[in-house]
Amino acid sequence: MSEIVNEYTKFGPLFLVDEEHYPEFCSYLKSATYKKSDFFLKEGEKCQYVGFLKTGFMRTFYINDNGEDVTFNFHFDNYFFTDYESILCDTKSRMNIKAVSDTEVASLATHPNEITALIKEAVEAVS
Repeated sequence: MSEIVNEYTKFGPLFLVDEEHYPEFCSYLKSATYKKSDFFLKEGEKCQYVGFLKTGFMRTFYINDNGEDVTFNFHFDNYFFTDYESILCDTKSRMNIKAVSDTEVASLATHPNEITALIKEAVEAVS
């Protein structure tokens, strides 16, 4: 995670965070490594994170009614990815997000308690 924290000029604008609050924002990110074929999200799970692909290659896909694997999207370096429908509707995902190569991901939890805490801190800082 240190490369993200130490490179505001590269990553700060991608996250839409000003330089003053950038280190605090980075403290909420969780770093993970996924090996080729590992899943970030499997169909039937609730998506709880927005991922930021630092390095590697991932794919979002679903299995249609005929049992066919259908690619929905590809994700490359410096790319955000998640299952927005699962997060916004608080439903189980119909998508799979899988590493096509070894990857490094920074994730931001979307769990209401963590987001609420983040918003509360931001409001208190402005007040």
